[in-house]
Amino acid sequence: MSSEARIDTPDDGIIDALSRRSAYRSLSVRSKILAALVLVSVLPLVLLGVLAYERQAAGFENEVLDRLNGTASALEQQLDAEMDRDLQLVSQVVNDRELRRAVEAHAANPDATTAQDVRAAAFRMVNWPIISVSVLDPDSEFIATTDQSPDRLNQSGAAQAVRRGQILGFVAVGPQGSAVSVPHGAIRIDGELLGRVMLEVDLSSLNELTNDYRGLGETGEILIVQREGSVGDAQLIANARLSGAPAFETTIDVRQSEALEVRALNSVEFTLADYVDRRGVATMATTRQLPLSGWGLVVKVDRAEALQVADDFRTTVLAALIMATVAILALSWLVARMITHPIRRLTDAAAAIAAGDVNTRVAVTTSDEIGALAGAFNAMTDELVDLAGHEAERTSQLQISNRRLRENESRIRAILEHAADGIMQIDDQGRILGYNEAVHRTFGRSDATLIGTTITDFVLPVESSDDLELDADDPVAVLRVAVQQGHSGLQAWVIQEDGSRVPVLMTVSRIDDGPVHSYTALVRDISERLEFERKLEHQANHDALTGLPNRDVINAELAKSLEMVRKGARPIGLLFMDIDRFKLINDTLGHQAGDELLCAVTSRLRDAVRPTDIVARFGGDEFVVLARDLTDADDMMIVANRIADSAIRPFHLDGEEVFTSFSIGIVVTADGQSTTDEMIGNADVAMYRAKQSGRNRIEVFDEDMRDRIRARHELGNALRHAVENRDLHCDYQPIFDVASGEIVAVEALARWHRPDIGFVSPGEFIPVAEETDLIIGLGRNVLHMACTQLAQWTAAHPDKSIRMAVNLSGRELADPDCVESVRSVLKRTAADPALLTLEITESVLLEDLERAARTLQDLRDLGIRIAIDDFGTGYSSLTYLRRFPIDLIKIDRTFMGELEDTEIETPIVSMVLALARDLGVDVVAEGVENLQQLNRLRDLGCQLAQGFYYARPGVPEAVAELVWPTAPQDGSSVSLPLAVSAGRSESAPQADQDPT
Repeated sequence: MSSEARIDTPDDGIIDALSRRSAYRSLSVRSKILAALVLVSVLPLVLLGVLAYERQAAGFENEVLDRLNGTASALEQQLDAEMDRDLQLVSQVVNDRELRRAVEAHAANPDATTAQDVRAAAFRMVNWPIISVSVLDPDSEFIATTDQSPDRLNQSGAAQAVRRGQILGFVAVGPQGSAVSVPHGAIRIDGELLGRVMLEVDLSSLNELTNDYRGLGETGEILIVQREGSVGDAQLIANARLSGAPAFETTIDVRQSEALEVRALNSVEFTLADYVDRRGVATMATTRQLPLSGWGLVVKVDRAEALQVADDFRTTVLAALIMATVAILALSWLVARMITHPIRRLTDAAAAIAAGDVNTRVAVTTSDEIGALAGAFNAMTDELVDLAGHEAERTSQLQISNRRLRENESRIRAILEHAADGIMQIDDQGRILGYNEAVHRTFGRSDATLIGTTITDFVLPVESSDDLELDADDPVAVLRVAVQQGHSGLQAWVIQEDGSRVPVLMTVSRIDDGPVHSYTALVRDISERLEFERKLEHQANHDALTGLPNRDVINAELAKSLEMVRKGARPIGLLFMDIDRFKLINDTLGHQAGDELLCAVTSRLRDAVRPTDIVARFGGDEFVVLARDLTDADDMMIVANRIADSAIRPFHLDGEEVFTSFSIGIVVTADGQSTTDEMIGNADVAMYRAKQSGRNRIEVFDEDMRDRIRARHELGNALRHAVENRDLHCDYQPIFDVASGEIVAVEALARWHRPDIGFVSPGEFIPVAEETDLIIGLGRNVLHMACTQLAQWTAAHPDKSIRMAVNLSGRELADPDCVESVRSVLKRTAADPALLTLEITESVLLEDLERAARTLQDLRDLGIRIAIDDFGTGYSSLTYLRRFPIDLIKIDRTFMGELEDTEIETPIVSMVLALARDLGVDVVAEGVENLQQLNRLRDLGCQLAQGFYYARPGVPEAVAELVWPTAPQDGSSVSLPLAVSAGRSESAPQADQDPT
């Protein structure tokens, strides 16, 4: 290496920087002012010009994109109209009666003759725009086709589209070489799939739509693609304008996810302002996925052509900036010269004073800022002369101030060291300078890991503060944000030495001491407060027993789900269920067992639903399941069936094995137009329908159900008026002594004849009355009518009285005024309470054992007899029966069937009779229809019976004639529908049993 060669060292860069700084300092004030004026004036103009251009260019760009979107929207509507037409054509063909008969015949007898009939029926449907009709069997194999070449349909992919279930949107080459759409539909008869219909529909209008380039210029292009084959590549179904790519012969690999055609198939809507297409040209484009057909739509135009106007505008702005710069340079030179002349005078005066001439003063007399500076300079010179004699006095005052400052600092330090909150002093680089003892406890770190370290090493804002503008590379950013938060503070995490996190609230104040800035941070541990808030929020939104979300949460989630459906999300469903016979289990086994059952049901519900479903406790034993992202109602039925099946296994409650079931109602919405109250109400209605139908059922809400409820409501209104107006009356059915055949009692049965529609079955209006408070008024009316009739018969026939049986509903028994109401009726009608029997259904007694026992004993104390009705249909138990004051048991009519055959054992009836003998009570067999049943009852020792074999219910006059026969004066007679004969040898005519 030559000795004259220069070797660069690191100091060379420093020397160059110092040289440039020295050169700047050597510039005159005039040069600096000139440079500053030019920068201040020209730079904003340049920025304004650039902003104006960018804004104008953005406006031009948005205008082009809006035009592309408008074209795409118009094409989307036209193409959707084509798909709607295809749906209508498929529906027309599928519902053609002759074609359906032919397909049904072929399904029953698949041979060549029936296939030819199918083909003949299909030919009837060929009419433009339908080009061909093909009928396939349930396995998607051809039965018949109107096309001359069935193999062409397989080669074109049409048959494969049917087999993979693509109802709409598949496009192929038709028999004439033009584009055809291939929609299909299923032929179902009585719910059974018998075949499918595949159409070829003329789609020649497709190229007409893609060749309409109005508003798209010379480089505009419209592309329509469909998924091709099992892989799903994007296939052009209309000719391309620029590339010349022919339809059906050009495909784009689906793995090219950035390609416009693939994006169109995968996205609902996508707009690109700068996209390089397959030609390598920058374009502006918009894509759509057409929901009905599944096609992808691309509308694009070359960016250069679309933004030509913006380029012209840029040239104009550049020329204007150049002219303005020249004018500003000239004006700046003049201004700089005016400013620097008085400054030169000020500089000369300062040099003279520095040389020792303290009597020199500045001679500038202008009234502007320079003149003010000259005046201040002269005043400062005078002050310097005066200060020379007062230096000792100022030194003494400074020492006193320093001593007081040290005392105050000691007091403040003592206060800070004993503060409960952590306090830190941080410099303007984010380094910790000092802290108190509370910081040790909160940060869990030693002095060596705190002093001099950066605050961001230990403090991290919580996720809820992500919306705050924080720079990860700036350690002071978190402090600035905390200062902005003010007294509310910044919630953050403190990372302790072991890696654990402590939530804190950090309040920061900035201290400005001249050019030096520092921060004081107050750090408070908020772990306990956050935990308390979390518990409060959980308690407010969750059920305390099961831990499930409560009604408020499910209402909010349902509202959000409905809004998502309205915006295009998939259907949602709501399931409303309750536990069958929960009250009975709760009352029988205790509230602790009831709580255990609710928790066990909760566990099974969580196991039965999907991960995305929400299970909530609505109240009592009612639960709600919100299912989102459904395909159709069948998905909801799958969830409902899993829930219903989960109750098959027994529940183990406090050592007891308990079986129960669920009554479930579901409602599904695909459009989200229902409100939350309507959704919950409809699901509740469906659940109620499930309970009405016998429990342990799943019911799907439909409009017919609403109609039935409306009809039931109208029936309830009419019944209310009937009860208020006393429009109901009583028929009476005799009860016979099995041994003697004599009538010993009658049962009062409510009857209702409406003026507008005639007779209303008790099976219709009694359940409606029981659902409302009408049953109480209805029961009192019936009791009053029955007691009035009993008093009349007793007065007319004192030597031969009969008993009167009246049904007492569960609501009447639970009514606090039940006993007093019965006492009042007996008093007003003067009926003998010893001749009155009140019948209570067995299941009603078990709903509240203690209250039922007290009420029945109070009724019995009035002298009334008590009977259990429909015995054997509920939870019959000798233990329970011993607790009640029972005089009579009525065997339900459903058990009479086991008495038909004398060779078959009668375990239930025999058990009831044995139970009655053990209790010392009488037994009435209901629903006796023939002599065989009567003889078996007589053999088994049954005392009393009633039913159509003896007599139907009748009006009081007819019943009185049977009990107290009289010779008719006019030769006529009054009788019930069936003659009474305990000893006849043939059966009574079969008839529907009385519903009461």
